[in-house]
This record gives sequence, structure tokens and C-alpha cells, in this order.
Amino acid sequence: RIPGLSFNGETLTWSGTCTREPQKPPAKPLPDPPQVLLSETEAVLLRDCRIYTCGAVVVQHAPTGSEVRYEENPDTKAYMDEELTQADGYVRAQFRERWKYNRDMGIRDHCYFVKLVDGRLTWAKPPPKFL
Repeated sequence: RIPGLSFNGETLTWSGTCTREPQKPPAKPLPDPPQVLLSETEAVLLRDCRIYTCGAVVVQHAPTGSEVRYEENPDTKAYMDEELTQADGYVRAQFRERWKYNRDMGIRDHCYFVKLVDGRLTWAKPPPKFL
């Protein structure tokens, strides 16, 4: 006889009190925004922005109709886990990029900040360009 197990006819069933508790994934690290303080005209609110993918990652600012794009490079296969969060006066755009080059493949984590300049959405620090 094994504690916690019993036979129900010819079926083995669990009769113990142990239950499975799902583990929570660790929280994503949130990088700090740039140290440059923004004026009221440069500050962006999270509720005014949205993020989506269409061959590139696009962050759109609804009140001005402006947007910024992270263009895919030739090795990019897909984007995933797109997320926007408020970071002081900036909006933090985080996403993951799945890539494949020859037989190598992997996932890159990206984090960029957006702000308003002259009433248009722009990157606080532009993402790198790929040739």
C-alpha cells in the first residue's frame, strides 16, 4: 500500500491531500527611463498610446496621429510580447524579436522610450539601424 494512492476497481487514483500550485513567472525587469526631465509638452501618457506589429513594431500616439516604428532587420522572423508601460513622462515600449541567421536562432529583448517633440511622437534614443 502506497500512502495517497488507492485502487478504484482496476484504476489507480490519487487520494491524498497534496495539490498542484502553479508557479508564477518572475516579474519582467523594467529599465529606468532616461535621466533627462521632460517638459509638459514632451510628456506622453500611456492611455494615449498603443503598440502593434505589421512587419515592424509600431507605437502610435492617438491624440496627434503620429507614430514611431522599429523596422525589422533581414534576420527578423517575428515580434512578440509587445508591451507599453508608463515611465515618468516617457512611455516604455518593450518587445521581443525572434531572429534566425543561417542555422543560428534566438530571441532579442528590446526596450525603448518614446516622448513628444514638436507635437509628434519620437524615440527618446533612436533604435539602431540595420543595413
